[in-house]
Amino acid sequence: MEVIVNDQPCLLTETLSLVHAWFNDIRLEELTVDNDPCCIPAAELRQIQQEVCGDLDMQDEELRFYFKGIPIKTKAEKSISSLAFNLLHTGQTHVHFRVSDAIAALKQSWRVGPKYFHVSGMDVHGLRTEATEQFTSLATEIGKLPVPQDYQLKLVDGYARFETHLDRLEEILTPLAEKLQPLLMPWVERTASRRQEWREFLASEGAMEWIWTLCDLAHEKIEKLTLTIYYLTAIHGGGHYQSPPLELCLYLGAAFQPGRLRDRGNSPLNDGEYTALRLLTRQECVDIFRTTRQKPKCIQDLAQELNMNPGTVFRNVNSMFNVGLLKLEIISGRNYYWANIPRMEKMTEHLVRYLKE
Repeated sequence: MEVIVNDQPCLLTETLSLVHAWFNDIRLEELTVDNDPCCIPAAELRQIQQEVCGDLDMQDEELRFYFKGIPIKTKAEKSISSLAFNLLHTGQTHVHFRVSDAIAALKQSWRVGPKYFHVSGMDVHGLRTEATEQFTSLATEIGKLPVPQDYQLKLVDGYARFETHLDRLEEILTPLAEKLQPLLMPWVERTASRRQEWREFLASEGAMEWIWTLCDLAHEKIEKLTLTIYYLTAIHGGGHYQSPPLELCLYLGAAFQPGRLRDRGNSPLNDGEYTALRLLTRQECVDIFRTTRQKPKCIQDLAQELNMNPGTVFRNVNSMFNVGLLKLEIISGRNYYWANIPRMEKMTEHLVRYLKE
């Protein structure tokens, strides 16, 4: 397996996270930890945010259009979705250091992407789509999402004029990124030893099992792994697996340490686990889970095989994916869903342990 640990941050993602927190009153204590030498303490993070974002007009109509978000339901306790977060997470931007390079990569990805697609759900970062050769209406597809109508209209405008909005976001975020870079680089340098630890760990024999557990992957083959450290959202992380080309892109906060997972111990069930249990009281969700155990299915497959309304399947699949009961695999540009057996096993194990307390 080829392993790449980026030495540079993604300035687009880091700047976006800072502005997103500024416009949505996100407490910076929720983004970092104060007792880790590789993490920016909340007090210093607040100073950085003030220096970078302090001149932004919170009442500016255009800025609010892009950055002011709405709460959405995901497996995270608090999630806010904004138009800028959606547009700028359409591709794997975190592998690029400069804002202009990340924006150019997003444009290229959009140009070579499918002409038509179905919207199969959304999370805090953006839409989940699956390609189709048949005509689809962008407005109709986004109209399926369980979000307010004014936000649906904002999303339609954003994706209908995708490159125009990217150009404007680049103009807004580039000067902010230029302010952020000298403030962030001392922390990037401070984590050099941890990045080296990551390189050594990811090349070790036990790394694959750790990766599968972290990302809830069912022992999928990985030929290339790219890791980018997040500095301003130090406790957040995730990954995006593509098959083909059997590539995993990891983005982990600076608080993550090689080989260590956050152990809940005997803590109460989290919101995502409670939501997953509630979903599994619905027969249609149980049927979807059982049907996708052996082979991935798309929304249309599930609707046909289970004789369900496609809208009902869409809502259930979206809810199950958000709490980790289903995994997403992109096959020939379309979204297919697997039952996430490792996630189910860990959740039930935790439930049994919790009930025995």
